[in-house]
Parts: sequence; C-alpha cells; structure tokens
Amino acid sequence: MVGRLTVWADGSTSIGAGHLVRSRVLAEALALQGWQAQWFTPDPQGPAAWAWAGLPLQAAAGPPALGDLLLIDGYTATTPPGLPCVRIHDGPAGPTPPADFIVEGMPGARAADHPQAIACAGLAHALLRPAFGPGPESRVKQQILVALGGTDAAALLPRVCDVLLAAAPQAQLLLAGVAQAPSAHPRLQALGLLDAQALASQLRRVAAAVVSASGIALEALACACPVLAIGLAANQDRLARALSDAGVPLCRAEDLQGLAAALPAACCPQELRADGLGQQRVAARIGEWWQCRSGGLLRPARYGDAQQLYDWLSDPGVQAASLQGGAVPSWEAHCAWFAARLDDPRARIFIAEGPGPDGPQALGVLRLQCDADGAQAVVSLSTDPRSRGQGLGPRLLREGLRILAHSGPRPFAQTLRALVRVDNPASLRCFVKAGFRRSADEVINGHPTAVFLQQVVAP
Repeated sequence: MVGRLTVWADGSTSIGAGHLVRSRVLAEALALQGWQAQWFTPDPQGPAAWAWAGLPLQAAAGPPALGDLLLIDGYTATTPPGLPCVRIHDGPAGPTPPADFIVEGMPGARAADHPQAIACAGLAHALLRPAFGPGPESRVKQQILVALGGTDAAALLPRVCDVLLAAAPQAQLLLAGVAQAPSAHPRLQALGLLDAQALASQLRRVAAAVVSASGIALEALACACPVLAIGLAANQDRLARALSDAGVPLCRAEDLQGLAAALPAACCPQELRADGLGQQRVAARIGEWWQCRSGGLLRPARYGDAQQLYDWLSDPGVQAASLQGGAVPSWEAHCAWFAARLDDPRARIFIAEGPGPDGPQALGVLRLQCDADGAQAVVSLSTDPRSRGQGLGPRLLREGLRILAHSGPRPFAQTLRALVRVDNPASLRCFVKAGFRRSADEVINGHPTAVFLQQVVAP
C-alpha cells in the first residue's frame, strides 16, 4: 500500500454531486498505485443522499487532518496545516487556496497560474470518467439529450423543455438524470439516473446535447457530441467562457430567449475534445511527486522556478555543451517555453535541491520529453556551476529512473534516450556511471554526438 488518501469533496442536495464524481475519478486512478481512500463531504445528509454513488461517505464540515495525503475538491475549503494536499480547482478566477499540488483540468487553464504549486492544468488533465472519450458513433438526427446536472437545475428544466419542443418540432428530448419528465408531452422521455457507460452511449447517439456548463459538457464533447451549453451558476463562469470562446453556443439560465436560435449552432470543436485519459495523467504526476517526497534530491518543477532555469540556461558551460546552438533566448521566450512544457503531458521537469545556508538550494535540473506513444523520452541534464565535479549528475539520473519506475502501473516512458556531444567528456562519463548504454553515434547540427539508452524497469 502506498498510503491513506483522505478525500473531502463538496456536495449537497443543492449543488449536486459533481465534485464527488470528479474526486472519485481521481481516487480510483490513484487506487491503482495502492492508495486507499476514505471519504468526507460537508453535507450532513451526504452519506444518505449520495448512497447511490456507492461511496462510504462521512460528514465533515471541513477537510480533516487524517491520512497521509489529502485530496480536496471544493472552492473555499481551508487546508489543514502539515498534511500534503492535492486540490482540484475549477472555480471562479482568482487566488486558489493553498495546496502543494493543483489540478485544473479545464480548457485554457495553465500551470503558470499557480507559480508556487505543482500543477496539472489544461484539457489534457480533465478528470473525466473513463467511459467518456473517443468511441463509435451512430447519430439519430431527431434526438436531443438534455442534462442539466445538480438539483439546482430542477426548476429550470420545464422552461428548457418548452423552448426546445417549440424550436425543434420533430425532435425527441431525452432527459438524463431525472426520474419523471416535467410534463406528459409525447416527445419527452425521462431516462432516470444513468451510469457513466449508459450516458456515454447516449451521447454517441443523439444529434446534440443541451447541457450545463460543467463537467457534463466536457464529457459530451469527449464523445464528439455537438453541444449547446447553459450557464447555471457563477462557479461555471470560467468553463462557460472557455466553451464560448471555442465556438460552443452558450445561454444563461436567467435568459433563455436565445436558446431556440442557438440550437442549430450546437457544435463540438476539435480543441475541446478530451481523450478521456486525464485521470491517468494526473495520477501519474501525483505518483511521481510522492516518489520525490520519499527521499532523494528531485522534486517536480513549478512555474516559480522559471528564473532559476533561465540562469542555468544562460550559463556559458551549458551553452557550450548544447546541441542546439544559437543565442540565449529572451526572458519572454523562455517563460513561454517553460509554461508550455509544464502544461505538456509528454514533458517532465524535475529540480534538484539540497540543504543550503538559507534553506533549500537549487542544484540542477532533469528534463524529459516523451514521444507521442510513450515509448521513449529524451533526457537532458544540467547542474549548477557550483555543484559540478561532485558526482551529482549520475545521482540525479538514477533518482529520475527510480521515480519514473515506481510512480504508477505505467511508467512515463519505457526507454530514456540521451544525446551527448562527444567533445563533452564529463557528460559522457556521467551517463556511463548512471548505467546508460552507448548505443550509437550520430552527427546532430554538425556536432558528433553519442546516443545513450536506458530502460525504465517497473518493479
């Protein structure tokens, strides 16, 4: 067992179970690493109200300081001191409550928005249930799915149905999540509470879906279903704007006049189609972070490390050993590159730290860039000029291999590949000492280059 995971997810009969569902997605992915979860919600009625979810819920007004790792999904909950914390965040713009690790899996989110935290941001890290993603489609032209989510939408459903019935006189409306249609109209069909597989199947069949601007919108888009979104509450504003900016028609709950005109424009922009693997990516990153915490020198990079990395990049020794050549990039270009790497699920950057006179002292950086299928990652290494000649490089490479091998059921990459200029004997010795095998020699950008390989062997 890796450890005990305490999950505190906001949820009530007024706001629905979205936070609980999303937390469960991540907790189940972490369970594959050996984490055992205990569940809490602030709703005193939660344990009974959400019995259908099959979770052993306990009521707690705030996140309890229990277990080894705390997972919070709630907008205002405070973090108990002294306990490592992962926070799922999709709420209003502004400062995020403190956490060691932030998950913000929505379109347009950036790790750079959280400079002092490890962050998984952007649609590639969306915590969708595994049933939602690419799959076979068979569209029925005259069917529209309506899924408005939490119980705060109950009063809105009759109005939405009236508008849609008038706007699409031939369409059948399938109402997800409700046991009874708001009227006896023959073109209304209540589907009841659907499990993820059944809902995904419906989303791959209907001509369009009218959904709240919440996680259900991302699930529908992941199934390539054309969407019309309705903003129901202030906590949906950020996602609503992201959907609208990408071309998804958006209406507001307080003003449904545009719903009829917007229905023909329902769409599924390619850039909003998540692949359904976000929970695996986030769990892997948490696993790597936890392996870093278990000992050694490395930790995952944060956007706040941008200046330190730029200082190392500008070092003449680093420039002399580079295969790329050229001038040192501008600060603005470096920040843009660094932010993009932190958001890239195929990239990893680890910072090496050791004790210093005034706290942790940065010693070096280990970078990995994986290919599209996850088979091979190019690894590069730089150390602080003050730390060179002390055998640090091989230690960081071995530590990186350990982290990748033990971070989850599927390592970040199967093989690490390093490219080292043959006129850099110190780096050549470094990779040999770390156990890498020199497999070939190439000429890259005019420089004779040694190619080193090392397998990542899971335990």
